Amino acid sequence: MALKLLPEDLSDVPAHLADRYETQAGRYWDLFYRRNTNKFFKDRHYLHKEFPDLAAGPATLLEVGCGVGNTVFPLLEINPALRVHCCDFAPSAIEIVRQHPLYDSNGGAVHAFVADITSDLLAAPPEQGGCGVPAGG
Repeated sequence: MALKLLPEDLSDVPAHLADRYETQAGRYWDLFYRRNTNKFFKDRHYLHKEFPDLAAGPATLLEVGCGVGNTVFPLLEINPALRVHCCDFAPSAIEIVRQHPLYDSNGGAVHAFVADITSDLLAAPPEQGGCGVPAGG
């Protein structure tokens, strides 16, 4: 029944649009988060069950594509000893993470930063143009 409701032409996204969406992905995600803020994706209150190491004791986590922190903050509620480095290439998403009540800009449990992991240096210190993610996390 559902297939009958779909249009006949199910072709892919035109190449010129696909290229634009790929090369300007950060811009489009930034617009998405400006419009939707933290009201689109639900918090993920189950990951500590899938990854029990994240719930027990001190650990360091790097979350790539963190959005507005829907994974970060539920994990911190379960494990306050967790240290999280999280990045997204949408500046507006990172700004929302930084406004969360559990975010502490003075060296707290969460270090949120804008980055594109395909081109930015994650492990290099900020004074060397990197993101400051510690090795071995």
